[in-house]
Amino acid sequence: MSDPRPSLHLPARDIPIPTSVSAEAQAVLAMPPMEKLEYPPLDDVDAWRAMIASYEETVGAILGDRVSNAPVKTQDRDFGDFAAYEITPLGLADDDRRVYLDIHGGGFINGGGESCRAMGIGTALRVGARVWTPDYPHAAGSSVPGGPR
Repeated sequence: MSDPRPSLHLPARDIPIPTSVSAEAQAVLAMPPMEKLEYPPLDDVDAWRAMIASYEETVGAILGDRVSNAPVKTQDRDFGDFAAYEITPLGLADDDRRVYLDIHGGGFINGGGESCRAMGIGTALRVGARVWTPDYPHAAGSSVPGGPR
């Protein structure tokens, strides 16, 4: 089914980075676009598992290094069909009942395991509250860290 609404095609062009934003924002805006990922064929489960494991290893290591000494307490929670991480900033009052439920993306391909925990730690530090983040199972199966239990 095609969209009946009219559309406007704009040719590619260079857009100047605004000087009205911080130097950090300018640096991010000036970054080259991410390379398009080449995905394995849909029916090649082993290739998907390998790609996901490689991604999680790389991202988990990068994020893990950034949060390895973060002032938080983490607990793994097992709910049978899925797992979650509970991350509490140190110094949070025992009677503080706020919980930020961190429902992150990843399309069941990435964002599980160590990278999920690390992203949750970053969120807990930003919001200053206890964070629960589900460690979604991966579509490729349980042999991948963070996969179905």
